[in-house]
Amino acid sequence: MVQLKEKFDDEAADLEKAAKGSTADTRKAEATDHYNKDREPKGPWSTKEERQLGKALEMFFAGTVDRYEQIATCMGGGRTAEDVKEKVQGIQAKERAERAKHEEGASASDDHLAGTSKPTGRDA
Repeated sequence: MVQLKEKFDDEAADLEKAAKGSTADTRKAEATDHYNKDREPKGPWSTKEERQLGKALEMFFAGTVDRYEQIATCMGGGRTAEDVKEKVQGIQAKERAERAKHEEGASASDDHLAGTSKPTGRDA
């Protein structure tokens, strides 16, 4: 019985030394890595999550240090920084495609109007 207590005390002391030796950032990264490694994909984003993302994007501008990590934390931790990054990039790609489609449509409409205009009596 005494040997078990000594072994337990030794292990506790080792853990305490290890905790003091590592920085808070390292512990946080290790915990995050462990969480993300075992994490199942979350699935589609809910409307609530998309609203939270929109609000967080207004708070954390492009160029913010650890932007996606901060957004994920701000959203309550249900999504990882990688989830957030992928979602933001998907939204940006969709917006670019819609703009390009709109610009193509406007350009084609202008071409169509330019080619079909008939001169009036004065212009003829």
